[in-house]
Amino acid sequence: MTDPRRNGADFGLSWLTGSFHPGWWREGSDVEFVAAFLSRNPPQDTEAVLVDGARLVGSELPDWAIESLWSLGSYPRHDLRREGWNGRDWLDRVLQQCRARLADAGRDAPMSVPPSPYLHLAQTVLDEILVVAEPMTEASLNPGDTGRVAGPPGLVPALCELTTKVCPDLAFRLFLNALACFGPRSSPEQYDRYRGIGRQFGYGDNLVESHQYLIAS
Repeated sequence: MTDPRRNGADFGLSWLTGSFHPGWWREGSDVEFVAAFLSRNPPQDTEAVLVDGARLVGSELPDWAIESLWSLGSYPRHDLRREGWNGRDWLDRVLQQCRARLADAGRDAPMSVPPSPYLHLAQTVLDEILVVAEPMTEASLNPGDTGRVAGPPGLVPALCELTTKVCPDLAFRLFLNALACFGPRSSPEQYDRYRGIGRQFGYGDNLVESHQYLIAS
């Protein structure tokens, strides 16, 4: 059975947020979309979503931070406020869908999950976020003529809170998404550090390597 952490692709909540493709609403409500998407993928992928989501729901992160983090991952296709969701209420619904998917697959869904085993890497991830915090914030608030819409409010503070208080692993995956959306371009030295962090998290090679295009030429 393939371990989602090591198969080389994104996984967990950052994977689920990215599933909201343009026009997702043609497939039904957002809750129905999540249920259908999970059903099309192996149950171990759902387990990874449940772990990330349960850590967020059970954390002290405020609702605005959860909303910002979700919007970052699904940017700009699924805005929770626009859809009438409070961040924590939405994640509760996602977790319900995860448990239903696992029950259909004959698996027991854990009612609680342990703290992240990667909290010792919080400062390492935080340092990388802070290096690009100013230009990333500027680009997310003022996309200019890039054709993008403005990013979610409180993007960098939400990433920092997630890193230090909940799960630096999930924070780093969402940070890579933020770089793809809002930059700035990475130096080869930064990219090498990102690869090293990915190895410490036990990622498959392609998760960080798929962002190689972000290196400044």
